[in-house]
Amino acid sequence: MKKWKKAMCLVMTVALTGGCGKAERTAENAETAGAAQSEEAEGSPFQTRVGTKVPDAFLEKEEGKEEDVKAKNVTYDSEHMDYRLVWCDEFDYEGKPDETKWGYDTGGSGWGNQELQYYTDDGNAWVEDDKLIIELRKEDMGEREYTSARLISKGKGDWTYGKLEVRAKLPSGLGTWPAIWMLPTDWVYGGWPASGEIDIMEHVGYDPDVIHGSIHTQSYYHSIGTQKTGTVKVEGVSEDFHVYAVEWLPDKIRFFADDEEYFSFTPTDFKESPTYKEWPFDAKMHLLLNIAYGGSWGGAKGVDDEVLPVRMEVDYVRVYQSPQVSDIKREEKEVENPMLKADGKVLRDDGGNGDIVQLKGVNAGGYLLQEFWMTPTGWSENVSAEEDIFAVLEERFGKATREELVALYQDNYWTEEDFDFCRELGINCIRLPFWYRNLVDENGDFYPDWSKRIDWFVEEAGKRQIYVILDMHGAPGSQNGSDHSAKDGGDHKEEASAFFFGDTAEENQALYYKIWEELAAHYKDNPWVAGYDLLNEPYCTYRYHSSKSADELHRMLWDIYHTAYEKIRRIDGNHLIIMEATWDPADLPDPKAYGWENIMYEYHNYLYDDYDNKAGRQITNMQNKLKLIAEADYNVPSYMGEFAYFNNLEAWDEGLALINDCGLNWTTWTYKVVEEYGNWGLRNQKNANLNLETASLEEIKEAWSRVGESEENTGLRQVLEKYCQKVYISAK
Repeated sequence: MKKWKKAMCLVMTVALTGGCGKAERTAENAETAGAAQSEEAEGSPFQTRVGTKVPDAFLEKEEGKEEDVKAKNVTYDSEHMDYRLVWCDEFDYEGKPDETKWGYDTGGSGWGNQELQYYTDDGNAWVEDDKLIIELRKEDMGEREYTSARLISKGKGDWTYGKLEVRAKLPSGLGTWPAIWMLPTDWVYGGWPASGEIDIMEHVGYDPDVIHGSIHTQSYYHSIGTQKTGTVKVEGVSEDFHVYAVEWLPDKIRFFADDEEYFSFTPTDFKESPTYKEWPFDAKMHLLLNIAYGGSWGGAKGVDDEVLPVRMEVDYVRVYQSPQVSDIKREEKEVENPMLKADGKVLRDDGGNGDIVQLKGVNAGGYLLQEFWMTPTGWSENVSAEEDIFAVLEERFGKATREELVALYQDNYWTEEDFDFCRELGINCIRLPFWYRNLVDENGDFYPDWSKRIDWFVEEAGKRQIYVILDMHGAPGSQNGSDHSAKDGGDHKEEASAFFFGDTAEENQALYYKIWEELAAHYKDNPWVAGYDLLNEPYCTYRYHSSKSADELHRMLWDIYHTAYEKIRRIDGNHLIIMEATWDPADLPDPKAYGWENIMYEYHNYLYDDYDNKAGRQITNMQNKLKLIAEADYNVPSYMGEFAYFNNLEAWDEGLALINDCGLNWTTWTYKVVEEYGNWGLRNQKNANLNLETASLEEIKEAWSRVGESEENTGLRQVLEKYCQKVYISAK
């Protein structure tokens, strides 16, 4: 656990493309467009961590009686939309259109416009030579003399906001009326035109090479002469392929032909406070492709059967969405080689050659290393950290029983059901804190089965496509003299940090290197180990009032990092090595100075001074931290390894958006806490306040056999799930 300090977000995004076939054309058209610290209070942990219990879920706001105002007070960065390809048809197959993407409207009702054709679901649309063909022909069907096709993506491709592109060659001839357009999927505001229509492209044969883009709403539609329309002259629409597109945003719709914007509709240009009557475009819509014939507009100057049959040819349809304005869910996929490596400021799978991966998850605090505010164990006169647990239990019951009790606790604290819970949320990374005594005995000798528990954890996580970060939370001798390192130095934390200071520091560091060498040799080929987190919160609470200068502390820590890096690299060239700053980027060196490669820099952030975020400082604090990271501009991935926004769920929502949208990797602190600590944990458990100095052996067994029992913190789960399931965002 930990500490705070400041933050801010420069939006760090880059446009990504991907998805399906004809990739060489995707990128071409995808995008148009030192601070003051707070200090952890010394003394009782309750002084820094306790807060009021929060509600279990978001409260729904009461519906107002007035009409909702639409398309106002919307925030997004139009210069960095980071569009992702979410749906496409490249028509790189033969035969009927892909039935998983397209359905049909059929019939010959005139379609509200006195149109002459009958739409069929067979014979008028097919794919050949990598093109979709829609053919209008003179042919009797029903009571009509002409047939055509109207393809729809409804139920197979429905979106709210995005950029839609269609590359097409249009038919020509008097009476033809091809269209690329959108209709509501659910008609939430009522029938046409109340729920809206977006005409991406319309063309009428009597006015060749003139393209129309329009919107229709209850206030603006053609029947009453108020529709909002733009036109552009595009030479050769029937001889060549051209790209017709819209960018549909929460407050405007922009129309393009061959990447040139020719029209934009912004409802606030026409009404100060638009309602659904002016802006119904906040609900799902789907795509339609068709050729009509005749009718009130297409046939306004007659029809000419001599031109028939005619075709509209479509080269591709592509739909992009931005995580800034759309809830794009991450698509789960099996990866042949999930091994992560750093590539500049991002992580990629396939050993650094694959897709970008943004780690999103939680810490498994309290599992291999107890902190009593997270567990049913209580503080007592001689027990305030894991080191004391070992000593007291061994003194009272003997070494064998102590080992049995610790194993009982760990067997029950984290189970396969916990992995399943994380998987359901969309978590793809768990940081696993451990202390050195999980692996070696009091003499520094490895247990015969030293890796068994971590092996199980990594294996079960990997089965669910969850990465594990191995976190040295408690180094030999303690790196910070705090309870979360397994040794509580009380008011003398610096003196208690025997990993750095004192007669045994050299010996402790040698054991530390030995442990990392053994871990590297054991896990070097395991792709579900995301990386090695070398040392948790070195110096921690005395970082800014140490007897040593900042330069002395930096040099001591960086030399240890460098030695550990070199020892690991001699064994394992694959895995990410993670180095923590306590607390800011200035506390880490430029990696080029040491020649470090395939590393990630880690930061922690806590602000206790505004626990309920009444002054908004939870957010400004994180904004300042993120600003420092951006300004440092280290060419390595960044990782917010620990953070919490405490009681206020709205702060959690806004704060997670800050971290996530900057493209940082992140894991919250933590998975499970006792219930009085509420939003510190995704799950809450009863606090037994177990006194290990006085409880009987049976009482300890009873309490520790039930440490797996907990209740979901529904409100926090909802927030984390929202961001865990979003698509990956890359830092720029």
